[in-house]
Parts: sequence; C-alpha cells; structure tokens
Amino acid sequence: MLKIAVCDDDAVQIQKVNAAIRQYISTHPEWQVEVQSFSSGIALLEYLNGTGGCDIALLDICMPGILGTDVAKEIRQRNDNTQIIFLTASTEYAVDAFALKAVHYLLKPIAQSQFDEAMDRALHAFSTGETKKLAVRVGEGALHMVDLDNILYIESAAHDLTLYLTSGSLTESRRGLARLLDELETLSPGQFVSPYKGYILNLAAVRSIKPDRILLCTGTAIPLAKRNFAALRDQYMDYAFRGGD
Repeated sequence: MLKIAVCDDDAVQIQKVNAAIRQYISTHPEWQVEVQSFSSGIALLEYLNGTGGCDIALLDICMPGILGTDVAKEIRQRNDNTQIIFLTASTEYAVDAFALKAVHYLLKPIAQSQFDEAMDRALHAFSTGETKKLAVRVGEGALHMVDLDNILYIESAAHDLTLYLTSGSLTESRRGLARLLDELETLSPGQFVSPYKGYILNLAAVRSIKPDRILLCTGTAIPLAKRNFAALRDQYMDYAFRGGD
C-alpha cells in the first residue's frame, strides 16, 4: 500500500490535488494507494509521528504556522526515502526545496500532465531509492534540474558559480560555494569535495590525483593545495571503495 499525504491550507487546492491523484492512479492500477489530507504542516507532522511516515508527501510551501520546506526538513529527519513534491504559486523557494531532495516543484495552477510527470518521478525514486538531482537557477530565474553524476566540477569567480557538466556548462549567481557544497553533501554524501579555494569537485569524475593537481576523466586539471593532498586521496579512496553510492 502506497501512503500519500497531501498538505495545503487551502481546502479547494486539497480537492484539486486529490482529484489529480485519482486521475493519475486510474491509469496506474498496479499501485494501491491510501491518501490522507491535512490543512496544516503541524497536523501532518503529528500524523507522521503517530503512523511512522508516508511514501509520498505533496506539500504546499506557504502555509501559516510552518512553511512546507520546514515540514520537509522534519520529514527528512524521519525518513530519507519519502518522496516530496512541492506545490506553490512562486519559484521563490525552488532552490531550497530541491536542497531537501524534492523530486519535483509544481507551480499552481497545476496541469494534470505536470502532476503526472511529478508522480512518475516520485514513484520511480521511491522504487529505486535514488533522488540525486540539483536545482540550478540561471538567466532570468529559469530552473534546470541537473543530474549530480553529470557534474564534473564547479568553479566560483566574481560572485558567479559555473557548473561544468558532461554536456556543457551552466552559470548561477545566487548561491555561495560553501552553501552549494553543503547541499551537494546532503544529496550525495561524500561525492563532492573542495580541493582548492573556489572549486568543488565530483569525485566520480576523477582519473588521478597528484600532489598539486587533480586530473579529471576529460583531461581537465583542477588545482590542489599540497596540504590537502593526503586528505583528498583518503576521501577519494573511501568514496571509491563504497562503490560511488
């Protein structure tokens, strides 16, 4: 039985989300679901305390008393495999939302096709236990969902962050390097490190480590402070022996 929790302080929105769930499940008869609805984050958390959790949580963000993002933080402390979908009228909280390993961020009013896509992602992530994507805001605020494994390294310069990907690059100007490293550590513990001031490195992209530089699988060389060589080598070996999970 798949347990789904819907939380929104607007009763009309709860009805719309429940209708969207029914429509989605009607085309996926392989899933048996139980849906519970809540008008506040506090009520949802009290329910989760008493029942042990849910499999998918659909959370409005701007609610009185406690924000949906704060509810998500509490959920993450209880169960890392709960799949979270945020529902909101604004992109203001998008980056914070995906730092909490949300599988999707839906803007109201929500089309059924968008809802179906979010549920597809949630069910896939629930089945595999994997939600490793980073939300990157570029240009006029457009969001890009980036697979962590596609990130080679990240460089900070002149208040901008440039993410060098296997398929090109993206530049973001609204996050600091230290904050981004913390978010990456939350998404995939041990995979990303800072070998030198102004850089974040994906250990999965490393080909070799020298005392003064790191060579990536693409041939790119990243500077390495000599004092960090031993620690980084140990981090890389630990990551490699864990199978890069």
